[in-house]
Amino acid sequence: MKTRGRKRAGASASRARGGVTALSIARQIERLQANGQEGELVFGRGQSLHVSSLDKVFFEDAAITKGDVMRYYALMTPVLLPLLKDRPLILKRYPNGVGGPSFFQQNAGTPPAGVRVAEVETDGERSRRLIGGDLLTLLYTVQLGTIAVHPWQSRLPDIEYADYSTIDLDPGKDVPFVRVVELAGRIKEELEELELTAALKTSGSRGLHIVLPMPTRTSYARSAAIADRIARRVAEQYPRFATLERGIQQRPMGTIYVDAKQNARGKSVASAYSVRERPGAPVSSGETPQYDARDRSRIEERVKMEDVSMEVSSDLVETRTQIYRRELPGAGYVAIDVTTPHDQRSSGVAADSRVRVYVERRDSDERRIGHEPPLVAEFAGDQRAPEVGELYRLAADNAALARALLERQGRRQRRVKAD
Repeated sequence: MKTRGRKRAGASASRARGGVTALSIARQIERLQANGQEGELVFGRGQSLHVSSLDKVFFEDAAITKGDVMRYYALMTPVLLPLLKDRPLILKRYPNGVGGPSFFQQNAGTPPAGVRVAEVETDGERSRRLIGGDLLTLLYTVQLGTIAVHPWQSRLPDIEYADYSTIDLDPGKDVPFVRVVELAGRIKEELEELELTAALKTSGSRGLHIVLPMPTRTSYARSAAIADRIARRVAEQYPRFATLERGIQQRPMGTIYVDAKQNARGKSVASAYSVRERPGAPVSSGETPQYDARDRSRIEERVKMEDVSMEVSSDLVETRTQIYRRELPGAGYVAIDVTTPHDQRSSGVAADSRVRVYVERRDSDERRIGHEPPLVAEFAGDQRAPEVGELYRLAADNAALARALLERQGRRQRRVKAD
């Protein structure tokens, strides 16, 4: 998802408190894992967190430890923390890993300094809750044995109003994943008829989550009713695919449970990029905004949930920063993006960065023309030359000039190689 005119949501979150980068925290965790399994993570400005037992195995089948989970979440900071910002967190703790007993924790208890806590009213009583949005608090939950991240579907200070609801497509064991994808496509068609939009993500188990953004100041009751109405409509329209029967034994053979029951106040669904407490440490994949029901080639039958793992997800994280933008009156705008992988964020436009110059056309009502912005130029950070600075200054004037400048740069590079 791109954000015009500013850093993509989460780009600035790659820094932890006090200006210490999330990559620095990940490296601190790695050093502790190698040297002693216990010590202080330093976040800057006097903030620190004591961590211990980093070698404790959380996923025995994959040999993934508590320290590995902490390091994963540190690397996912730019995309994960914006999703958790200002949301109460529900902890499901596994003190001895996923093979041992677990229990839920709602109240904050007595956390160390620096962990964010706020009073939240639940069932008529106010209690202290852990609040998401910063890396120190998130890593503290992992120190307690929490693996998955379960945020509320509303944020402080407007905790009474849900900003999204979720429909969970939960297939039975006899249902191939391609059928789940097909049902998601049919639900998208229903949403289009209702003039609603949604995002799609994997659940981290065997299904998919359809995330419905809610208008400002939508009550939990209203949010839940919308999700329930859609679930019922889908089950009625596609009885061979969908069911509202929660019990696995009671479901018709080959159907998918369309679960819209996790949208009440205080309920939660695993966040995008959350590790799930299942063999192999699968991850709930990131949200795909406004997924297209007609384009299912991106999610094919051969894609399995175990393919979306901690390692794969952290490798895919990148930050896209728009460094230049010029409006083209009546036509849209020209922009320059720099996309940087997670392990290079602290060093600016690094060798592994990609620079894109593109034009986004808009009609008179400011609606985008076409699905993808036409690309004018794209090159890697290690190809930067003095001409690139000129490109930054001039590309925003018009696409033809940007293309001509890039071609000139290419000719110069070829001459240099020839010499």
